[in-house]
Amino acid sequence: MICKNCGGSCSPSDTKCPYCGSINEIAVEKQNSPKSPESLTLHKGLIKGIYTTLTLTMIVTALLAYYYNNFDQLKRSNQVKGINRIKNLELIHTYLDNKQYLRALSVGYNTDPSYSNFESYPEVQEELLMIYAYSSFLYDIQSYITTTSNLDYIDCSKYQFQYAKDFYNTFPTTERSINIKEELGMSLDLYLEYYYQLTDEEILDLKEALTIDDFQIEGTSYFEGILKERIIAYEKTH
Repeated sequence: MICKNCGGSCSPSDTKCPYCGSINEIAVEKQNSPKSPESLTLHKGLIKGIYTTLTLTMIVTALLAYYYNNFDQLKRSNQVKGINRIKNLELIHTYLDNKQYLRALSVGYNTDPSYSNFESYPEVQEELLMIYAYSSFLYDIQSYITTTSNLDYIDCSKYQFQYAKDFYNTFPTTERSINIKEELGMSLDLYLEYYYQLTDEEILDLKEALTIDDFQIEGTSYFEGILKERIIAYEKTH
């Protein structure tokens, strides 16, 4: 539109001329006039639509988060019901009978909702608990042997030794579980002797200690540094 005062070009929405500053009465009157009921209805509908969209987005996001967080549990719960549990249990029994202990552990651990407690497989729970404790303790050693030569990778802490203590604290009740503990126990003793440099007396003390806090090496329960020194000294001479 054209400014009545200077003849400059201005927008219909400009309340003042951008050139001379004169008041654009038409724009001012339009700006100050009340909105029509139709425009107010449209505005309210737009706000309501935005609110509804945001609400639905929040609900969908929450449902997706819940599903994501519970998907693993839902899948595990399905694995220990009906025919799935029967098949998994049969597979665990087969692996245990064939002394494929880590495979048996894998089936139990990856399907049980209680993970390493193996509550869904009471028939083989004591065997799986032994195997879990044994394999958890030896994980660092196996990694050291197969993938790295860094001695710092080997955990000598009380937390790590708790796995060995958990193994020794098991009380097998079946012939198969007794045999498994005997077999894995001999292996664990050797690892403690050759890789952690424990003496026979110290290994016996570990087995007989009431808790891991009661187990001491050279008169102290804070034995991580002592074992590190032993391991390094052994590596230097072999």
